[in-house]
Amino acid sequence: MSLLLGIDLGTSAAKVMAVTPEGRVLSTGTAGYPLHTPHPGWVEQDPADWWAAVQTATAQALAQMREADRGDIAGIGLSGHMSGLVLVDRDGNPVRPCIMLTDTRSQAQSARLRQTVGTRVGTLTGNTPLDAFLAPKLLWVKEQEPDTYEKAYAFLFPKDYIRYRLTGDLSTEPSDAGNTLFMDSRTGRWDRDLMQDMGLDPEMAPSAVTSTTITGRLTQEAAERLGLPQGVPVVAGGGDMACSAVGIGAVEPGIVSVTIGTAAQVLACVPDIANQVGGQLTFHPHAEAGALFALGSIFSGGLATGWLAKVLGEEEGLKRDPGAYFEALGRQAAAARPGSGGVIFLPFLVGSGSPFWNPRAQAGWVGLTVSSGRPELVRSVMEGVAYNVRDSVEALRLTGAPVNRVHIAGGGAGSAVWRQIIADVLGVPVLQPACRNTSALGAAALAGIGLGLYRDMREAAQTLITYGAPVEPEARAVDRYNRLYPAYRRIYASLEGAFDELTRLKD
Repeated sequence: MSLLLGIDLGTSAAKVMAVTPEGRVLSTGTAGYPLHTPHPGWVEQDPADWWAAVQTATAQALAQMREADRGDIAGIGLSGHMSGLVLVDRDGNPVRPCIMLTDTRSQAQSARLRQTVGTRVGTLTGNTPLDAFLAPKLLWVKEQEPDTYEKAYAFLFPKDYIRYRLTGDLSTEPSDAGNTLFMDSRTGRWDRDLMQDMGLDPEMAPSAVTSTTITGRLTQEAAERLGLPQGVPVVAGGGDMACSAVGIGAVEPGIVSVTIGTAAQVLACVPDIANQVGGQLTFHPHAEAGALFALGSIFSGGLATGWLAKVLGEEEGLKRDPGAYFEALGRQAAAARPGSGGVIFLPFLVGSGSPFWNPRAQAGWVGLTVSSGRPELVRSVMEGVAYNVRDSVEALRLTGAPVNRVHIAGGGAGSAVWRQIIADVLGVPVLQPACRNTSALGAAALAGIGLGLYRDMREAAQTLITYGAPVEPEARAVDRYNRLYPAYRRIYASLEGAFDELTRLKD
């Protein structure tokens, strides 16, 4: 039996999954690591913590397997959180901590790039220079830590650093490298002239291969640390959103991936960069050469229900048993009718991501009356997140991408009521994969493609993924939400000026 090992480097933990080529999960392991915030707006991690966690999580996964199965690992695939800047010297050693996606120290550099090369970046990638991308972070290091910049031989992304520890290979691939702002999203090639015009050294760009390329084999040292045979092939892998899309089955037009974790993401394959929604969605190379996906980033997903638990004084119940707590919350939401009696919740607790990208946006309830009770408040929070999901889905439709069904994952997907709300707000069926760790499964799928077990992402997804029964939209609820969604949009638009004023008053 040939097994595939998927390693997913998340923002808080490394997850390792051993899966058969038919999709049966044999074992899993998880190990966490800290975030560091040495200054306001700075968010960093130590790559050494990632490597230690990968070793621990792999040991956990292997401990659950029979001794005979451990020698059957045929290939390793990697997934990792996107846009993290890892600078290494010629020997592959990090020269500073990783600057994470959510780090905002490079606002001045982002603004300058928008003014100087913003149009070129938009044409090349479909995106606008923002702190979330790598170029502003790298420019910040050059300007604020010149000695560190001089020591750096190459930049990598988080999963690329782990692959270096596994194989000794210093390279990357387009689904991560598309987040630099200087890779052509359509061809997967570096635009070295654009790098120079940004003020960056093109020689720091590592070689870029396809996501399913075998980039090396497990070294003796790595094999001993992980407890695996030496020489196991390791494929390039992908950014976590690309891998999650493969692991959830969003690999062809018509399928939209919705992931509801602390934040939420909306993703779908698109035929090309669509300038008409530039600034609303971001565009990225998929894990297959020439394929693209559009991404809606929603800052408040499960965060909203976690905040609600805190407001209701039920934080301890949430911490003690999250599953039971959210099941109870779902029962309360089910006690209110679709539309929550006209109560609308704006879910912008930490500002707005797609499609507004307004850091000053704030949350609030509108439509409360004396008859509004706890069920209406709870349900309206779930509906508010669903309306924000629909914002990105409507932008996807403007790209020409069909929206036939939703595949849903993440902690929020565990709520049957929330799944039904999503189906009704979007008006399409919702399916949930049986395997919840879609990024690790997607990483394993890429390993399988690299080994020739599957032809492409579609065959891998069809083989590896099983789903529960679809949640069908209910006609009366769909009609109700189709009338409430425009009201949500008008309420947001009418409050934009107030958000600015309230932000000033809080300072």
